[in-house]
Amino acid sequence: MISIKSLVAIGALAFMVNAYADDIPVKVSTGYKTESSGRFHVRWLTVNITSLNNDLVIQKVTVDKGNCRDALGAKKNKLNRANISYPLKFGKTATYEYYDDCGGVEIQVDTNLGSWTFQ
Repeated sequence: MISIKSLVAIGALAFMVNAYADDIPVKVSTGYKTESSGRFHVRWLTVNITSLNNDLVIQKVTVDKGNCRDALGAKKNKLNRANISYPLKFGKTATYEYYDDCGGVEIQVDTNLGSWTFQ
């Protein structure tokens, strides 16, 4: 049987987690898209970053600790779209595409408001 003290502690913890989650100015989701040309099929990992702040600037997106090649063919710290500052207003989404050999297990988003890692 759960005591009242335990329920209060659980409720306080849930509140703290929600309060922390509210401070993150981005929402990240992933998916896949496929393009076909004749007998060839290319599958891309898509990373969608949605702004939850009106003054957000995405400075860098790193997928799987920099081990993924983006759709432009750049890798790691070479100049590519994932390393260029990109302003994003509240509710707007930026989509980044990566070759299928990328699992999208960890996504780090660096912004003008801080850095966050999503797993």
